[in-house]
Amino acid sequence: MKKASLLIVLILLSIISASIYSTGIAQAYPYSKTEIQSSLDWLRNQQNPDGSIGSFAISSWVVMAIAASGDDPNKWVKNEVSIVQYLKNNINALLTCNDYSRFILSMVAAGEDPRSINGVDLIAKLESFYDGTQFGDPTLLNDDFWAVMALISAGIYKDDPKIQNSISFIKNHQTASGGWSFDVNATYGPDVDSTAAAIMALISAGEPPQSEFIVKALNYVKSTQDSTGGFNSGWGYSAETDSWAIQAIVAAGQDPTSSDWTVDGKNPVDHLLTYRNPDGSFNDWSNSPSVWTTAYAIPALLGKPYPVIKGVKVNIRVEGQYSTIWSGEVFVAWSNITDKNGVPHYYAEPTVLGALDAASKKGGFAYIVDYSYGLAYVSSIAGETASGLKEGWLFRVNYYTTGSYSADRFILNKVETPSSPHKYILWYYGEWGYKVTRIYIDKTIVQKGEPFTVSVEYLDDNTGSWLSLENANVYANATTYLTNSTGKTIIKLYKEGTYIVYAEKQGFVRSEKIQVTVCPGAGENSSNLEVTLIPALSIEVSPNLINFGILGPGDTSQAFALHLVNGGSFNAKVSVTVVDYESTVFQDCLQLAEESQGAWVHWRSYGKKDIEGHGGTKTIYVRLQIPTNYPTPVIGVNTGKITFWLEPA
Repeated sequence: MKKASLLIVLILLSIISASIYSTGIAQAYPYSKTEIQSSLDWLRNQQNPDGSIGSFAISSWVVMAIAASGDDPNKWVKNEVSIVQYLKNNINALLTCNDYSRFILSMVAAGEDPRSINGVDLIAKLESFYDGTQFGDPTLLNDDFWAVMALISAGIYKDDPKIQNSISFIKNHQTASGGWSFDVNATYGPDVDSTAAAIMALISAGEPPQSEFIVKALNYVKSTQDSTGGFNSGWGYSAETDSWAIQAIVAAGQDPTSSDWTVDGKNPVDHLLTYRNPDGSFNDWSNSPSVWTTAYAIPALLGKPYPVIKGVKVNIRVEGQYSTIWSGEVFVAWSNITDKNGVPHYYAEPTVLGALDAASKKGGFAYIVDYSYGLAYVSSIAGETASGLKEGWLFRVNYYTTGSYSADRFILNKVETPSSPHKYILWYYGEWGYKVTRIYIDKTIVQKGEPFTVSVEYLDDNTGSWLSLENANVYANATTYLTNSTGKTIIKLYKEGTYIVYAEKQGFVRSEKIQVTVCPGAGENSSNLEVTLIPALSIEVSPNLINFGILGPGDTSQAFALHLVNGGSFNAKVSVTVVDYESTVFQDCLQLAEESQGAWVHWRSYGKKDIEGHGGTKTIYVRLQIPTNYPTPVIGVNTGKITFWLEPA
């Protein structure tokens, strides 16, 4: 009896413990980072020495989970290798369309520009799978779901034809039940996982939650929910299915813990939490703790659908009081801004302030941001500090003012005014009321003296119209021109080269700078000049040594060829002199001939022979013939020299 009682007590304690754990997380949805911190800690403890957490593919999902929590995946490091660097180190493992989509999603989540990862343009790689209608395998749909989300996350605007055609392809394969399958034929029927991914893809690309496609899809998902709060579309229950379903519900603007998604007091979040272990990990289908499953659950609990982070590629120009500080293109996703007091401020979405931060890192200039008034106020850029309330740093998006939005509250491609896509950010030092300018040049490649027209306009903020700007200074390098009443000036440049053209006027923001190239003038052409000067007379002789060997009275040497080259410009006559250093054997016995078997003559009788200029050649044969009765006053080595002389022919 005592044993039975003890057993009952243990069981009750176990049930109570489980109940306390499941309900210990705050009931308000979505959950905060603090409430899922143990899951993050568990993932971090699984990091391998090479930086990975799980497999190569799973590591990408982990990066997304980390970023969804507001952590920087680049700071999850093991043995000095971050999980992000691990992924980059293994970029060559990417093969399929889904591989590239998943990898792009993780790179954007890590704050990286997917157009330049180890020198690889991942967007171009992914787009190579596009066949004009859809991405990847035409018999599959799941590669289209994730390709759309990857491109959207990378800042490709929703109106891009590749995205819109893929969206049409996805819509065309929605089943009558409202769900989607992973394949176009719905071989095994629709399922919640595929339907959830399709919902997230459509909504990420701008599909309204009220559209018939989304409404039908959510109705299908709802039809698979039962009294557990979870979903079973024929494949059984799983934390993975719960996670994606929750994210799809959130993407559609609904609360997965609301009464609409509650059955017998249980909702999808309740069901997802039944897979959670005390250490923060989540169990997979085999009831084992899984890195993959935990990486799925974290964004779901945080209320972050895929893509968890969206980036924007944007042009940004920073105009100081006296010159352009920086101009270029940046990629911005999330950002971590440090204010003047050293306090960090995290933004999970791409903001105007985040774009300035990215530009400062790329351009090598500093800025100071002040949160004393609650919102971000940029007080200094590149050492140019605001002067009281009169002058300071202001910004515009697509040239337009942004109303009441501060730089940290303006979310690119999300705020509706000015309308998306947001491609251009202008930061400038000035006063309220300064008007922005822009220039047009009818020709940017001209010939010397050929006129080209520069038109200068300013934006009327009251009407939203661009108007001609009279009396604006237009600069072409150091030369200044003035616009007329129509905002135009005609410029002629007479020196070849490149010129930087821009406009300024007091009370207006300096315009962008455009390069003009001046080529040779009309009716003329040119060529670089070069000449190699040669002397009038120049002779080269080879070889520079002839060794006649061992000879004595009565001997005749073999014939040797001497090759002459006239390196001068004159046609010439060549003559010969011979000198000896030890005796007179060469002066006495050296013979020359025009041919190796020709008539041999003593060198003094050789005379003067013709040789052409500019590389003309001549071959002269020499031999040494010693008479039988020739005295040998110097026994041993005798040396001398034969010299060839040129004179104009």
